Amino acid sequence: IDTFCKQELPQQPSISDRCSTHIHIDVTDLNFTEFLYFICNYIIAEPLLFNYCGNERADNFYCLPYFKSDSFYDALNQTWMSITAGNDDDVSDKIAAFEKFGSLEFRQMGGCFDKDRLLEWINILMKLKQNCIGKSPELLPESFSGYESSDYVAQLFGDYTDKLLYPGYEDALLRGVRYVQD
Repeated sequence: IDTFCKQELPQQPSISDRCSTHIHIDVTDLNFTEFLYFICNYIIAEPLLFNYCGNERADNFYCLPYFKSDSFYDALNQTWMSITAGNDDDVSDKIAAFEKFGSLEFRQMGGCFDKDRLLEWINILMKLKQNCIGKSPELLPESFSGYESSDYVAQLFGDYTDKLLYPGYEDALLRGVRYVQD
């Protein structure tokens, strides 16, 4: 990141709405239920992440939120149904796909050359990943309902919680929980 942010460029880059900072989080160390837990927590927390990066990004075709993507919901639902039905062949195909590519890509943040902001964004995403270690999505709705919304966010993001909260975030989190429950 230091090298990237300190580059001497022949001219100042032009950052448009088509430009984003792509962060890839390695998920090859997660088992499949941890991976699904990560995805479910992401769905719940996605409005917080878009708010952090700038809500105008939520309308950007290049970083479409889950709630605007029917195909994302269908794929997640089919994967979960395969697991609960014990269809090992279908689950093996899904595991092979995320093991092959090895990472999840996050495009919410627009083009950015601010080192501190980039490091903070990466750390927020890593907190989301760290929270899924050893956990399964089956208990997620119950674990959410056992907390105040701000406590749930603090459980996910720790010291970054205050950077993510905004007025009305509770309703957005509840929509995400209902989406995950469906």
